[in-house]
Amino acid sequence: MEEEFTPMIPSPEIAIKLHELSGWSNRREEQYGYWGAQLGLLYDDIADGKFGEAAKTGKWYLACKATKDANPKPDIDALKTEIDNLIAAEEGTK
Repeated sequence: MEEEFTPMIPSPEIAIKLHELSGWSNRREEQYGYWGAQLGLLYDDIADGKFGEAAKTGKWYLACKATKDANPKPDIDALKTEIDNLIAAEEGTK
């Protein structure tokens, strides 16, 4: 007889940490916009001669930087450790 699989429903604390783990990346993807628009910005910068340090004043770079600044990458290792600790604590109370 096969054992029935019962999925674990994470606690709210774990769900929040899991969201932090991937949420920043998802928000960045949404804010970067369509890749065609990004290529348009990059083309404009190249056409304007924005190379080297001057590239950091271009439309594409500034748009990407604004998105990254608005959605900083968290300390992934620290979040994973927090999640592992929360899971271990929950398993210890069962």
